Amino acid sequence: ELNLRSVEQIVERPQTAALADCIVLAAKQLMQSRSTLRQLLDQFDKEFDSEAPGSGLDVLRPGQALGHYSRPRRMEIAAALNRFRGLQFE
Repeated sequence: ELNLRSVEQIVERPQTAALADCIVLAAKQLMQSRSTLRQLLDQFDKEFDSEAPGSGLDVLRPGQALGHYSRPRRMEIAAALNRFRGLQFE
């Protein structure tokens, strides 16, 4: 369970949906590499800012249309990761 009620910057469902996929992607990336939280957030910013095909919010669910997502900011992603009890950083 992930409680984001105290993260005041999250105000709409499209943000929450994108954050959920960010957590899934972050967990996969952390299992494959020894990335720090900062490196992970930098990678999200890089992917989200890119205009290359398959980048932007499309990295969250490749091959699917994500017109209902709002781009989460780096601090919102960090706040969600911080509140996710099943994820551990070394």
